[in-house]
Amino acid sequence: MWKDFDASTGTLKILRSVNAPKRGELEIGKTKTERGRRAIRLPPSTIQRLKERKKHAISQWIFPDPLAPEKPVRPSAAYYWMKVLLKEAGLPHIHFHDLRHTFATMALENGMDTKILSAMLGHVSAATTLDIYTHITGDMLSEAAAKIDRGLSNEVAEDTSEVTQNPLADFQPVMRRPRKPGTGCINELNDHLFEGRYSPTWPEDGTKHSKGVYAHTREECEEKLKVLIQQMNAKQEAIQDRMRGIPSPEKLTKKQRQIWEYMNFHSDETNYSVIARGATVTRHTVTKWYEMIQGTVTYAV
Repeated sequence: MWKDFDASTGTLKILRSVNAPKRGELEIGKTKTERGRRAIRLPPSTIQRLKERKKHAISQWIFPDPLAPEKPVRPSAAYYWMKVLLKEAGLPHIHFHDLRHTFATMALENGMDTKILSAMLGHVSAATTLDIYTHITGDMLSEAAAKIDRGLSNEVAEDTSEVTQNPLADFQPVMRRPRKPGTGCINELNDHLFEGRYSPTWPEDGTKHSKGVYAHTREECEEKLKVLIQQMNAKQEAIQDRMRGIPSPEKLTKKQRQIWEYMNFHSDETNYSVIARGATVTRHTVTKWYEMIQGTVTYAV
């Protein structure tokens, strides 16, 4: 929001997140972690662009929805336009989140302090940043050692050219491979780093909760992702067990209550399409809330 941008100091406060369900209104809430609430310093070129943009602002949002300026633009819009630009420029496809890793990599390679970078990225601690970007700091140490050697002996080591090469120069991002539902996804971010991500639909609010793990090999990433999936599935089951204890439907929304009323009189029906027709809602709505409502029907007194 414009109130979070200070043109005089060039800082931008990050105080909230925007989630976009597949259907329905945008959800504006807190950042994923407390460290996610932060103030970042913007480069001069970005500050100038924002100043110019603010002169013609018609909304409280820095990037409003073109059709509804009172709302922020959907998060997917940035990724959509990035894909358009990549295609027009003839560049390989990458994911929007890869830009974050590119920024962090370039920042470290250009000497940014790890603690400062950690604060900018919103990591829990500098240790998290170092864990994810160990390959970069390792390359920096090798280059530093080569510089010391050159300074002491005025000679260039034979393999210095390999050390000083940009490790990302020849890297080509790998497209996601199709995976079975419920197994998450793995992306190769660069030639030293893999990201595993799992984004299940949470039973409490029907929104996707996304978490990631990082590793330096695909095999290690698969193992970490497997543990993450088990942990998140266990949390989902615990929430579902707790929600089954809701004895009355008065806390349900209008559409949830319609499904509840139908299922209460047709407890043997499990076909989502049949339930959707009977409850006069969409099949998507039934799919989203079936497990939770089934619990209230099963345990209702």
